Parts: sequence; C-alpha cells; structure tokens
Amino acid sequence: MNADELRAMVSTNPQKVLGIIRPKVLKILDEINLLVQEKENETLAVVLSLLSGTDGAVVGAGGIAKSLLMRNILGKKPGEGRIDGAHAFMLVFQGDTRPADLWSSGIGTRKTDHGDGTVDTDYIPRVEGRGADPRVRALYFDEFSMGPDKTQESARSAMSDREAYVLGQRVDLDHVWSVWISTNALPKGPLNWRLVCKLEAQEVIQESNQLKMMVASELRKKLARLKARGFGQNAADELILGELAMWEDEPEMMEYINRFYEIYQNPTRLSMDEFEILRDLVFQVQVPPTIKREQLKIRSELATKGVHVDGRRFVRTIPMVMAHAVLVSGELIAAPKNLAPMQHAWAEPGEARKFREVVYKHANDIAADAQRLVDQAMAIAQEAIASQDLKNGRFAISKIKSEIVPQFAELIDKARDQEMPVEDVKAARSRAHEQIATINNALMGTDF
Repeated sequence: MNADELRAMVSTNPQKVLGIIRPKVLKILDEINLLVQEKENETLAVVLSLLSGTDGAVVGAGGIAKSLLMRNILGKKPGEGRIDGAHAFMLVFQGDTRPADLWSSGIGTRKTDHGDGTVDTDYIPRVEGRGADPRVRALYFDEFSMGPDKTQESARSAMSDREAYVLGQRVDLDHVWSVWISTNALPKGPLNWRLVCKLEAQEVIQESNQLKMMVASELRKKLARLKARGFGQNAADELILGELAMWEDEPEMMEYINRFYEIYQNPTRLSMDEFEILRDLVFQVQVPPTIKREQLKIRSELATKGVHVDGRRFVRTIPMVMAHAVLVSGELIAAPKNLAPMQHAWAEPGEARKFREVVYKHANDIAADAQRLVDQAMAIAQEAIASQDLKNGRFAISKIKSEIVPQFAELIDKARDQEMPVEDVKAARSRAHEQIATINNALMGTDF
C-alpha cells in the first residue's frame, strides 16, 4: 500500500494504518538497540520526541553514544538514517560558532550600482543548506554551552518558534521535528522548560555490552572502508568470517556479529511519508480526563518531594504521552501506562530519580518494582563503600549479581506477558549493574 493510499485511510480507518506502519518503527527500534547497547529507554525517548515534535537534551559529561544514537535513527547526511528523505543536522558548538554556521551554507553578495559612482554591497546568507535544509528533520547541537551567546540564542529561537534569523533574513524551520542539545549543565529559565525530554549521559556498563559496542564500531569502520575502496560482497563476507573465527568460543558474540552484519546489509527503513503519517496519527490520540488527572497527581506528588514542575513544561509532556500511546501501545486513546515519558521532564539531573519513582507508580508498576531493585543495589553498594573493606566489596558485588540482577529478567518477562513496555526495566537493570562498577571504582579500583 503506497503513501497516498495510507494517507487517504487515516481519517476512515486509522487503526489499520497504524497496524501497517507501527511494526516497521518497532523493528527499527529493535535494530538500533542491538547496535547501541543499554540505550533502549533513550532510543525510545528520541523517537517519541520526533513523533511528537518535542525538544530535548542530553545532560552530563559522560557519553551515551548520543551521536551514534541520532545517526542510527536519522543519519547525519541524506540516506544514512532509517527514514528515507530525512536526516539530522549535527554540529559541535565551539567558541567561534556563528549563527550563520547553523542555518547557512555560505554567504553571497548582492551589489547595487547607484549610477553615481557609488556601489552598495549586501551580504546575503544562502539559507538553503545546513540546518535550514528542507530535508533536515532534527537538529542536534553538541557542547551547547560552548557556543557564543548569539549562537545559543539562535538555537533557542529554533526551539521556541521554529525560526531563526541570519543577517536579518528569516529562516523558516517548520520542517524540523525535534531540536536536541547536549550539555554538561542545563540552561536556566525558559529554555529549560522547552527542553521537555531530558536524558542523563551514562556509559555502557556491562562488560559484554562494551565488547559488542567495540566490535560493532570496528566492523562498521572496516566495512565502510571496503565499500569506499570498491571491494564487493565477497570481501565483506570474508571480513565477517574472520571476525567470527576470533570469537568461535563465545556463542553470544558470534550471534551478535551475525545479527550486526544482517542489519548492516539490510537495515529496516521507513519512507518520509510513512513517518509523517504516523505523526498525523499521534495528534489524533485522545487523552481522557482520567489521564490528565493522573498527570496532575504526578505533579502534586513531585511537589511533596520538593520538586517543582513548571506548568508549561508539564503541559508539553502531553504530545509525548500521545506518541507513546501510538508507538508503544498501538492505540489512539492514551492509557495510564502511556504516562511513562513524563519521567524525562525533570529540570535538573538530581531530580531524575524522583521523577522515575513517581511516574512509574502511576504508569508502570513493573518498572516501579525494577526501580526498587535499583534502590536495593544502591543501598548494598553504599554500605560496602562506607565500610572501606575489600571483603565487604566482594560480598556486595556477589550479592548484587546473584540476588538483584536475576530478578530483572523475571520483570522483563512479566512486562512482556502483560504487554507492558520493557525499556524502563532494562534501563533499571543497567543502573543496577552500574552499582557494581561504583563499588569497584570506590574501593581502590580492585578487580573483583
């Protein structure tokens, strides 16, 4: 069924249209989660932001493979991502980055000869390129705080009004779905509440996943070089066979490499029209009064924990709730579990845990159970670290590995049985694993 037929059906049978497009997006999510380990929650959040027109930020000094994540979803150049005809404009801010660097592919001149020996020269930006390219669907500004004030202000204009000005010329950015920044410290004031979807920078924790990311990165570079040098399929196959031979004693890694190669050769893609139709469906989602009341309860409970949620930022979470209903639930009416994206609406990183605790209570009991396991792992880790005893450290790590971590698999199975999202449980599992590294680092870096 082509895009025109799907578009015509949106008003008459939206559920059928959803049933055709949604599985493709879910498959894309599964593939990206294999390529970018321990980032299921972040991948889902970015896609929900694209679907709902929500802007966001990655906060912290550590890396969460954020550039790789965006490049896998949209790509840095046409044809690189998973949505044909769309890509992201990604730029690292520096001290000399100008507003024109964001929206213009260059500066031209226009001369006016007045006939009296005087000539006026006007400098005109060519705004058809860079972030103003009509094919760009997301903007990603890395190291946001490093940019000059005027450049930051130009990026803020893109977020608030979907427009910018270069040398007095207005740039229309209505085609942009989502604007993202990465920063060590969130800005204060209006920009903070415009950045509704916030993610904390976290490194990949589990050693097996670190290995997978390392292998995937190297294979990607080698395969790209073979392609650039004009080598064909046989050379690529030989490269993969050679890599598999090195891991023949580790079935999990061999399975991962084979799956990586399958995705590399034939990644699932979506047309621009299909994704736009899915965005149309998001804004058909009904949010019942009961759900809005639950949102108010979440806000009130956060207030009792000393967390103030700006009213404007609070309202701006609703489109992500609607997108969650479409993509995660496959429904056009929001339910309590679709409140899960509200976990990302914190203003400062220290609030993130409180947001998860309160939101999960209303949206996902299974994720709430997972968070309680994280709390147990944190308590065990803190006690061991406070003792400054290596023996206690070994015991704590053993306890987390044997008693805490195995329970996440049970919660994931339970979530799947109840058709609940599993991303939050997997994110909690990563946070529990992080406590092992915390103990290790605190107690003299001893290898337990």
